[in-house]
Amino acid sequence: MIDNTTYSWETIDGITGGKYTIGDDYIFIPAAGYKTGSYTYSTGSYAYYWSSTIASSVKNAYLIQAISSSTSSTSTRTRDNGLPIRPVSDTEPTDGREYVKIGDLYWAKCNLGADSETEYGNYYSWGELYPKKTYSKSTYIYYAGSEYTKYNSTDGLTTL
Repeated sequence: MIDNTTYSWETIDGITGGKYTIGDDYIFIPAAGYKTGSYTYSTGSYAYYWSSTIASSVKNAYLIQAISSSTSSTSTRTRDNGLPIRPVSDTEPTDGREYVKIGDLYWAKCNLGADSETEYGNYYSWGELYPKKTYSKSTYIYYAGSEYTKYNSTDGLTTL
């Protein structure tokens, strides 16, 4: 899924997740699962991470997922779900985090809100800047009434 890497499903310090190796370096994506409502699901089994791109269905956004011993792919989830975020940049970051360069991109070694590669960190709804207690349409900043208010078919925005 991540170009020019070798993928494996591993356990590091007792935490399972996807490991993407390039040369002698790697990034580890812990299987943090996802949040909906106030509950967390699939920890230890699924590693879901938001991408910056909305899906054509508008209510969903693309994500990178790592599952089991041989699967790493893209999929979609409802934008109001809570997923971890792994910072990725196309220019060399200067924010003090440790990064690994894979192809033309710099991948942070750990998630937002985490201090190590094996910590889950915080969960975020797609496009939001802060974690919260409950993940639902009623708490999602880009949803009001019965429609998505930004990144929709009216405004034509598709990427953060």
